[in-house]
Amino acid sequence: MNVTEPAAALGGLLSIGILRALSRRSIPMSAAQIVRSSDYGTAAGVRRALQRLTTEGLVSAEQLGDLTMYSLNYDHVLYRAVEALLDARQELTRRLREEIRGWVQEPAFAGLYGSAARLDGDADSDVDLLLIRPHLRAPAKQRWIKQVHKLRKSVHEWTGNNADITDLTAAQLKSRTRHNAELADVWRNDLVTLAGEAPNELVIAAR
Repeated sequence: MNVTEPAAALGGLLSIGILRALSRRSIPMSAAQIVRSSDYGTAAGVRRALQRLTTEGLVSAEQLGDLTMYSLNYDHVLYRAVEALLDARQELTRRLREEIRGWVQEPAFAGLYGSAARLDGDADSDVDLLLIRPHLRAPAKQRWIKQVHKLRKSVHEWTGNNADITDLTAAQLKSRTRHNAELADVWRNDLVTLAGEAPNELVIAAR
């Protein structure tokens, strides 16, 4: 570990892929198993990153016969940071739910979809949100608009990504799903419920 800058041990996506693969297993893994389980990189790249993580001490290596078996070092001073990084996927969903739970004007339904829900996006991906609002009159409608604006700002502050918010009434949702089959399929396949009860048009997919 670089004692001047310990966080340097965490490296990039290759390292995160290895650490995530090891975190999914309660028993040590061989290099070949880690390569197959890692989300990123080539076999050669993963093996180089694995060697570096072992040198840094974040990963422990144990010789079992002809095989070297690897496991996370839970006693490492950086393990809590690793745990926080690996949990960041779930942290966004938790924050979204908490933010929406505090709204004065509650949504009939709120859901996360797209790459953020599928966990296959990157730094350029939007965070896609579907909001179904109840029928509102002024000034409730103005409060709703302010809530949505704050949510959009919060998502960018939390992630650096833009929030692409689809804000519809129940009637507009019915029309949209009827006339845009491709988008309707995305919603049905991706939706992660954040608040409320999924409308009938989406109920088969919300989770």
